Amino acid sequence: MKKVLKDLTKDTFTYGFTSVLGQIIGFLLLPIYTTHLSTKDYGVMAMITFISLFFAPLANMGVTNAIFRRFNLHKDKELQITSLSIGSLFVLVSSLILLAIGFLFSKEITYLLVDDIQYQPLIKLSLITAFFVSVSQVFTVVLRAKRKVTQISIVRITELLITVGFAIYFVVVLKLGVEGIVKAGLIGSIFGFLAQYVLCFNLIKFRIDITELKELLKYGLPFLPHRLLTHGSNFLSLYFIKEFIGLSETGLYNIALRFTLPLAFIIGSVQSAWVPIKFQTHREEGEKSALIFRQLISFYFIIITLLFAGAIILGPELLRLMTAIEYHSAVYLLPFVLLVPFSKGIYFMLGTGFEFTSNTKPMPLISGSGIIALIVITYSLYKPFGVYGIIIGLIASWLTMAIVMRYFAVKRFYVPINFKLIAQLLFIAIVLGVIIFSIQGHSVGVRISIEIVLAILSVGVFIGLFIFNKDLQTLELNKYPMFNKLNRILIPIIKRIKK
Repeated sequence: MKKVLKDLTKDTFTYGFTSVLGQIIGFLLLPIYTTHLSTKDYGVMAMITFISLFFAPLANMGVTNAIFRRFNLHKDKELQITSLSIGSLFVLVSSLILLAIGFLFSKEITYLLVDDIQYQPLIKLSLITAFFVSVSQVFTVVLRAKRKVTQISIVRITELLITVGFAIYFVVVLKLGVEGIVKAGLIGSIFGFLAQYVLCFNLIKFRIDITELKELLKYGLPFLPHRLLTHGSNFLSLYFIKEFIGLSETGLYNIALRFTLPLAFIIGSVQSAWVPIKFQTHREEGEKSALIFRQLISFYFIIITLLFAGAIILGPELLRLMTAIEYHSAVYLLPFVLLVPFSKGIYFMLGTGFEFTSNTKPMPLISGSGIIALIVITYSLYKPFGVYGIIIGLIASWLTMAIVMRYFAVKRFYVPINFKLIAQLLFIAIVLGVIIFSIQGHSVGVRISIEIVLAILSVGVFIGLFIFNKDLQTLELNKYPMFNKLNRILIPIIKRIKK
């Protein structure tokens, strides 16, 4: 068991590193991009990104998830090859059909996303990019199933470097603007497709097995509505900003999102690690695991609120430092935008216990409740509050899904979550956001003075939480290998503080 957890920790770190590396490089390139791209350009980029986000789930229909599962379940190599072969063929054909439909309706897609027909060629290039990304996902899940983590990481990092290199050349040297970003993405996706195809070449044969395809679709299709609805909430929030406010404001929102990277990365990485921890703990501790989950969840929320405090205090000054003056008004969006990953973190944790049965039927209902909340609140708030009302709608969407997920989770396995602590931490986050928002119009000296005071107060508050919170007093973090790297930092600090 210890070896399994150690391997899982290593794999999680590797996947997380390759994922965050691209975001870090993109973040470091902000001074270059914001010099050569307008806020409208960033708005166009944000909207075009959704082509790939929606294309892959629609083309794959959950088959990639099914291939991963079947590839692991089949002990016979021939059966593995059959699953991969028929699955690959299905995804290739469905992706080609969706690409053809996309080209046929590219004019309508252009008006839907960016309201300007001059961007139609970029929409077509993005559709081709999405095609290669979609087909590549089949090879990625097979490499994951075979635990070829290093190979996947090398391909992703190389693809990233190729994409970034061409993007800088196209944007800075050739002055192609958004066109350069899109073309660079296409070149990178073609490399990723070819590299992974070579790695999986020996496993792919031309085999048609309708029975196996039915099994793949039977398992995979239920994932489709949930994924579309989840992407739909993010898309609708950006679409509403573009439609009701404008592409420039969409670009500013996209810039503000870049400065949520540390918080979003920690939440995403912990969520990846949380799944095996839940199953391991539940299997080993049985009913006693409920109390352990409460303790770990309390620890998690204190950590992400501390990270939120750091991001919201440092973020505005860093944004001004990293971007051209045209983008500085995004500092007013940052306190609101940072609450989006914070609310996602609440959603992830409140669903603890939901996975302990195989019934996934409520997932579309959970996602659907979030979409309804987003639409209703956005239409209620966008006129009086503008872009802030739309962001509030997105935050409310995640919190609504968290509540509905919790409703179904407690019916399967009850976890006595410390809601009083979560409410207190959410209150702290909102108060910090209000203060940071209100001081952005002041001079540099006044802003920095207040930010220093807030930083000191925040450290004091969280030290108090670590010392006096009852959930943390009995939590033995060293029992959870997935938290080892964090333990080495936090446990000595907490012991010193308690002394």
